Amino acid sequence: MAPPRKKPFLYSYWRSSASWRVRIGLALKEIEYEYVPVNLVKGEQLGPEFMELNPAKLVPLLIWDDKHLTQSPAILELLDELYPEIHPFLPADPYAKATVRSIVDAIVCDTHPVANSRILKLVGGDDDAKRAEYAKVVITWGMEAVEAQLRKTAGKYSYGDALTMADIVLAPQFYNVYRWKCDVTTVSRGMSSRLVGLPL
Repeated sequence: MAPPRKKPFLYSYWRSSASWRVRIGLALKEIEYEYVPVNLVKGEQLGPEFMELNPAKLVPLLIWDDKHLTQSPAILELLDELYPEIHPFLPADPYAKATVRSIVDAIVCDTHPVANSRILKLVGGDDDAKRAEYAKVVITWGMEAVEAQLRKTAGKYSYGDALTMADIVLAPQFYNVYRWKCDVTTVSRGMSSRLVGLPL
């Protein structure tokens, strides 16, 4: 598959974990892109112009050769298929690949969505303490499951000694862990220190 001809546009918010994953992926694949900020706090994602681009009203949104791409795991897999020779995100072995994807899904399906800004607003309204209490509980639950997997698979990184898509999604999740003062084990603390240098 030939890489797209045009430079991609990434609609992103700096604190969005999902957007952060894509920024890491683009940097690792050495892909230059145009950054388009979308301020979620100000509700810019709810404006008619952005909703026309992405009716889901979410970031990230990657526009590349006039194709509109959403959902960070799908975008990361596309980058990996377009540029397989530059820092592969997934192992070649089918079992290893499935294991990496299971770590990814534990974060992007089970942990992150239940504590994103929309859900926190729904659960806690304007009560900062209530939102923080809820976020701490559900993120801790999710990270306990992730840590159980890492105890079986981790080397230098989440799966052995090569950086994979699991690390790309895990690095931004650590921001949420520390932001909401979640309880984590030495497994997470050690992995966090190794991932701190990933590009933003």
